[in-house]
Amino acid sequence: MVSVPSVKLSSGKSIPIIGLGVWETTQDVAGTIVSKALDVGYRHVDSAACYYNEQEVCEGISSWLKKNPTVKREEVFYTTKIWDPEHGYEKTKKAIEDSLEKAKSIDYIDLILVHSPQSDDEKRHGTWNCWHILT
Repeated sequence: MVSVPSVKLSSGKSIPIIGLGVWETTQDVAGTIVSKALDVGYRHVDSAACYYNEQEVCEGISSWLKKNPTVKREEVFYTTKIWDPEHGYEKTKKAIEDSLEKAKSIDYIDLILVHSPQSDDEKRHGTWNCWHILT
């Protein structure tokens, strides 16, 4: 297995600098692909609500961790994203809750990004104001 370098974030957590992106990965194979990527050394998986595979990706991580009990959950970094139609405080709050529900098999999400800034000023600010939900 190859060791992938990490970068320390301002939160104190480290994020591997190379990650597996699962855009256009269908639900029926997402878990298997993620598990195989973890087998060969990936420790960062990047998904998004609009990829429609968050739950399957998380289940792939969970399954792999169960098969590899010497690896701690903290050693696998999981990222997801808030899609443009979910901008705005209430919609973002709901999107975060939905993503957390899909990630329950791995207990938590390491990083939630705003997928793009393509909404109006009010919605973007509402989205950013949801940061406290995760702290």
